[in-house]
Amino acid sequence: MKSISSLAAVALAAATALAPAAAAHADTPYAQAAVQVGADGDPVGVRKNVVKTWRESPGLYCVVLHKNVNLHGPVAILATAAGRQTSYVSLSVSLNSPRCDKHDDEHDEEMDGKQDGEVVAVQSLGAAGSPRDTAFFLIVS
Repeated sequence: MKSISSLAAVALAAATALAPAAAAHADTPYAQAAVQVGADGDPVGVRKNVVKTWRESPGLYCVVLHKNVNLHGPVAILATAAGRQTSYVSLSVSLNSPRCDKHDDEHDEEMDGKQDGEVVAVQSLGAAGSPRDTAFFLIVS
């Protein structure tokens, strides 16, 4: 009986240890758009209905959605920090921020021929309210 309890404890510990890793690659079948963005602004892994991402300035990220993403009506846009955070971080989302001009000369060349739509700006702030680079997940439902 003691070995069954030990085996169950080991299995539970293994499942707990693997859970955060599994969440990083979660499938989003009901989301209109989804992407994991690294602290450098580049997309990480598979993205869904996201044309382009970049880091505009410290703590400010821009995500260009595919034109098929419908933001009219009841839509939830969620940004949540990815990975382990060692200190407080606050993420806020805004649509079509002038700080993320998708037709900026620097990004325009990369976007030619793409099906670009709305731009989502994600602002990341640390505990003191100062900009902080942070990896995050963005999901549009």
